[in-house]
Amino acid sequence: MSNFEWFLLIVVVIVVPLIVAVVVTLWTIDQANKRKRANRADPQIGVKRKAAVPPEEVEARKAERRRRQVAEGIVPDDDPDSPTPSPESDDVSRETSSVTDASRNG
Repeated sequence: MSNFEWFLLIVVVIVVPLIVAVVVTLWTIDQANKRKRANRADPQIGVKRKAAVPPEEVEARKAERRRRQVAEGIVPDDDPDSPTPSPESDDVSRETSSVTDASRNG
């Protein structure tokens, strides 16, 4: 290999990715410095996030969905504790349902 090929190899393989990594790192540090102090993570407790929906509203939504399903005749009214079959139900995890689907298919 000639000297020019060695030069290209070093520049393209080592220097260019190093420059990109430095630029991305500096940009990330700059963005972190621009965040509001209230949104920064406390090293003692980590990041605290508020729930998207309060638990009371979750229960109210479940009750409303149950009333709607009873009114439409999807679920019988005689057993109010029966599980509600709906795609939004959080009773069955996705892992369980995917395992069940895999076992049914083969």
